[in-house]
Amino acid sequence: MEDVANRGAYHVLNIVVGDKEKGKQYVEGHCMSCHTAESFAHIASKFRSPEELQRTWVWPARSGEMSASVTRSGETISGRVTQMSDFRITLVDRSGKTTTVDRGPGVEVQLKNPLAAHEAMIRTLKNDDMHDATAYLETLK
Repeated sequence: MEDVANRGAYHVLNIVVGDKEKGKQYVEGHCMSCHTAESFAHIASKFRSPEELQRTWVWPARSGEMSASVTRSGETISGRVTQMSDFRITLVDRSGKTTTVDRGPGVEVQLKNPLAAHEAMIRTLKNDDMHDATAYLETLK
């Protein structure tokens, strides 16, 4: 109970416990379809700790906004998605105009989500793969 009450005394254990070579293979096999080798150059030096590095590559902050193109009755509206459900989608176009479209028959929605690959990866990411990739990325200082 003492540890729960005094969280400031907790020290994160060393999480760089993976196999660097397996981590390199994971990154090359799973990350290079979206990222370039240059985007990984010195990546570890951009973070205060291996924990922050790992947290960021596994679940990055949304740096790009989700956008969409919605086609209905032959008209296409494109813009930044501000709200979306199974029933409607709201977009803001470049001029700042907000449009809400009810989703149903005859409405086609094409989403562009810059983090789609990370969202898919998190569903299948194994603990060993996470530690291996972090160990490899930590070498890229």
